[in-house]
Amino acid sequence: MSIKAERFLRAAAENLEPLRGTFIHPQVIRDLREKTEQVDSGYGRWLAALLPWLCARCGLDRPPRVLDFGCGSGELAVLMNSLGYDAVGVDVHAVHLRLARILAEENGLSADRFVLHEGGPLPFPDGAFDIVTMDSVLEHVSDEVLEQVLPELRRVCSGVVFALAPNRLKTHDDHTGLALVTWLPRGLAAMYVRARGPYHRYGISKDSSWDVYSRTFWSARHRFEQHGFSVEFVPDELVYPPLEVARPLYELGAGRGWKALLVAPVRGLCRVLVAMGTPRQAFYPYFNLVMTRAGRRPAPGPAGV
Repeated sequence: MSIKAERFLRAAAENLEPLRGTFIHPQVIRDLREKTEQVDSGYGRWLAALLPWLCARCGLDRPPRVLDFGCGSGELAVLMNSLGYDAVGVDVHAVHLRLARILAEENGLSADRFVLHEGGPLPFPDGAFDIVTMDSVLEHVSDEVLEQVLPELRRVCSGVVFALAPNRLKTHDDHTGLALVTWLPRGLAAMYVRARGPYHRYGISKDSSWDVYSRTFWSARHRFEQHGFSVEFVPDELVYPPLEVARPLYELGAGRGWKALLVAPVRGLCRVLVAMGTPRQAFYPYFNLVMTRAGRRPAPGPAGV
């Protein structure tokens, strides 16, 4: 289900040119190609399975209204529209939204589907959306900003919020390729990234500063529950990236040298905690979380999922 993306990818490559020679450059290019289905990464099939499940959780008998919060350069919102869903995107980055609008127009959608919002109340009425998606957004939002965002998401969303985000316990950082960066306190992590030189330079925030706020499952759940959401995991069949690609921490490989000394106790501790009743999903490298407003009982998911 590839979408048209020739102009979009060309503009994105030009925008990313200052990052050429860094770890993140080819990662972003690959991600954009995968999310526009220029290569078969399984992303489109995953989304085509996830959205009906989310609709069922909302108990909808009509097509849902979807808000892609933190839409970035728009691939997810455009792909949702290509699947027949009415999706709009909102983001704080004007540069990213310029790319999103190129992608929208390239696929016959109005550029107005992408909205710039730089703070304060969201420009949508109460209950405007049935589903809110947040793909790789939570790790770029500070606790202070999240305190402002979550009441607004609760206000504009009458159904469920879906969030896909990396686990702080992951052994490698997606943005720099460095091991254990997210295990460090934020200030120390930023210093470490700078010290590792230009190849590991982080440059995807507005000012290229370290805007990564990695969270464990427990800290993410706490934030949402504080604002009146109940939190659950999607079924394993709907996890992205799939578990055969992104293995849980309790299945980490042995590694070599100092990595073996580190991985073995981490793997063992995770297995002990799971055996003691900790949700195994807390040790998946990526969270796929569904948040429902407390007091609203979600409908059951589709049979067989």
